Amino acid sequence: MKRRDFLLACAGGALFERALRAAQLDLPDDVKVTRVVGFNVESRRSKIAGKNSRLDVHGDRATDRMLRIYTSLGLEGVGNCRADQEAAEKLLGTNPFALYEPGPNRMTGPLGAGTMPLWDLLGRALDKPIYELLGGRGADRVPVYDGSIYFADLLPEYSARWEDRFREEIDMGIAMGHRVFKVKVGRGAKWMPRGEGDDRASTCCA
Repeated sequence: MKRRDFLLACAGGALFERALRAAQLDLPDDVKVTRVVGFNVESRRSKIAGKNSRLDVHGDRATDRMLRIYTSLGLEGVGNCRADQEAAEKLLGTNPFALYEPGPNRMTGPLGAGTMPLWDLLGRALDKPIYELLGGRGADRVPVYDGSIYFADLLPEYSARWEDRFREEIDMGIAMGHRVFKVKVGRGAKWMPRGEGDDRASTCCA
């Protein structure tokens, strides 16, 4: 067999196998992506989040980048996705379900790690929750922690009582039901002299 014929046969076999898997899942094979729209979702924080080891004051709002995928069948999928416009546009005219690989339970394609809107689209097409499509593995309950303890001690309004403000923010988390906290360190070298910053971080975490 010639190399060209061999490669075509392999490609044809792979396409057939994918089509067979899609048929087993009862996925439509005539669907195309007709439109993609990126947008931001803003939410208000319960407090002003200060600096971390890299960025300045985060403020009292958070922004999540989202993507909505429209298809020729009227099905839509939406989810968090930070892929750029060029990557998202590569979905146009394609069958989004061809990006799903049931065996390893993964999505391929141009969105990289931002596949949430594709999973949402798949779940709507099959009328199944995503956790089931992912195999239903994992714990029924997942512990959470408060990750909002930024460098509030560096905010000007708390400079005279920075130790108190740090404890206040821990108390705020406890009042919300948290018992585990992610505390950011790294004041030294960027926001303060290294030794002074490390000492403050040690004091905060004591």
